[in-house]
Amino acid sequence: AYRYFPKRTVHMAIVDPGVGGERRGIILKTASALFVAPDNGILSYVINEFSLNEGALSQCSQSLEEAKFKTGLEAVAITDPRFWRHPVSPTFHGRDIFAPVAAGLSLGISLYEFGEKITSLYVFPTPKPYFDSQGNLVGHILYIDHFGNLISNIKSTDLPGG
Repeated sequence: AYRYFPKRTVHMAIVDPGVGGERRGIILKTASALFVAPDNGILSYVINEFSLNEGALSQCSQSLEEAKFKTGLEAVAITDPRFWRHPVSPTFHGRDIFAPVAAGLSLGISLYEFGEKITSLYVFPTPKPYFDSQGNLVGHILYIDHFGNLISNIKSTDLPGG
C-alpha cells in the first residue's frame, strides 16, 4: 500500500519477535518513501519489489538472508540514542526507538543523523508471478481478507495487455 501514499511518506512497520535481542533497527530510503523497522525481514516485500523493478539486490536465497544493495536503496542502522525515548524498554522498541525516529524523519531530519550507513538488510524471498512452460501465468495467494477474497501477487501489469 505504500505506493498509494504521497512521496517522502515515513512508514513505520513493527512486527518484532526479536525485540530486546541482537537485531538492529533500520531506516530504509527508496525513491518514494522512508521506512522505519527492525531488520528482521519485515520489509522484504518492499525490498524485493524494488529489486524486481530496479535490480537493487545482488541475491536472495530461500530463507532469511542478508542481501546486499546494488543500486537505488539507502539504509541506516539506527544507532544514535539521542533520538530515542528514555529509558528504553527491553520489550517496547516500537514506542521507545522506532516511533521517535519516524517522527524525526517526518520533521525533515536526515536519515544519516540517526546512525551509520549500511549496505545490506535481511530479506525473505517473496513469491513472484511467472509464466510456466505452457504460457500460463502462475501466481500465489498472499492472503485471504475478512470477506473471503483471495489476494494474489499478480498485478494488472503482469497480464497480457495489462
